[in-house]
Amino acid sequence: MKRILLGAIVCFASFGVLFSFTSQGISTVTATAELTGEGIVQMSIEIKNVLTHSTTTQIYWSGITLPTGWEVADSYILLHSTITAASGGIRIYTDNKSADANPQYTGSDSGGGLVDTSDTTKKLPIGWKITEDTTTVSAADPDSDSSWFYFKDKSDSDFWINADTQDYSTVKKADGIHYNQGSSNYGGGTSPDAIYMECNFTNAVTPRTYKTSTIRIEAFIQ
Repeated sequence: MKRILLGAIVCFASFGVLFSFTSQGISTVTATAELTGEGIVQMSIEIKNVLTHSTTTQIYWSGITLPTGWEVADSYILLHSTITAASGGIRIYTDNKSADANPQYTGSDSGGGLVDTSDTTKKLPIGWKITEDTTTVSAADPDSDSSWFYFKDKSDSDFWINADTQDYSTVKKADGIHYNQGSSNYGGGTSPDAIYMECNFTNAVTPRTYKTSTIRIEAFIQ
């Protein structure tokens, strides 16, 4: 497998009366994974405001009052890509137990999400959804709406075990975007595509800060 990591989205959430989520920065890059005779995977990313589609430097939720459940972010990732390698694709995940993670998740379950900076054994689940065009999306539990996917963490015990577990975190392949859970549900996806994010605030408490510094977007050929 040849993989190229394309930086990380650094995110945090601080709670007062209202919920606020702000990205501390994103690496907007262009990269190519290429093997002779196998084709290429190229990608670059931008962050856009959901309402105005203007470029922004933040991924954030505004006007959120606790208690609440799943909520969609006010900005999204615009993914520009070219995939001609049959075994190539682009995946997204957190890496909350990596050496550069701040904070590092120390819980025993899946590390995917925003980590509680006061108690790193706890985190808030986050999800992603990719669409062929920019649109209005509604938040939903990925357990009941298969167009949404939980963020998996690279430290999850099953992350690299087989094609199915790796496929769950894949947003796009040569066949198109991953529009629904399931290894055969790819199609459409004329570049650029929109990746929306949501967070489940059901177990959020205040005052508290939740953060991940390691949302990875990765181009790969395997």
